Amino acid sequence: MTTEPFEVPKNEELDRVVNFFKAFGDRTRYLIVTILAEGPLTVNELAERLGISQPAMSHQLMILRQAGVVIGQRDGRYIYYQLTDHHVLTILRQVQAHASQG
Repeated sequence: MTTEPFEVPKNEELDRVVNFFKAFGDRTRYLIVTILAEGPLTVNELAERLGISQPAMSHQLMILRQAGVVIGQRDGRYIYYQLTDHHVLTILRQVQAHASQG
């Protein structure tokens, strides 16, 4: 396998990368990301789908927001959460493909 040279990130970028991967290090957060790959949902919709309380869901979404995995878009009284961009979906697919090999 040939690869391009890989540059080790500087401290600030390294912290962002580590926090990004930490966000995936919890079953509930991983399920949230997987569900949001289907499209935007509100806190209540996510909480209902996963069978957890709204405050617990809000806490998990805060961690995902801080890591840059999800964003919230206000629509009237509701905030719809979605994946930040296509990179998150690409990473999710790559991780699932890697995990299915084992």
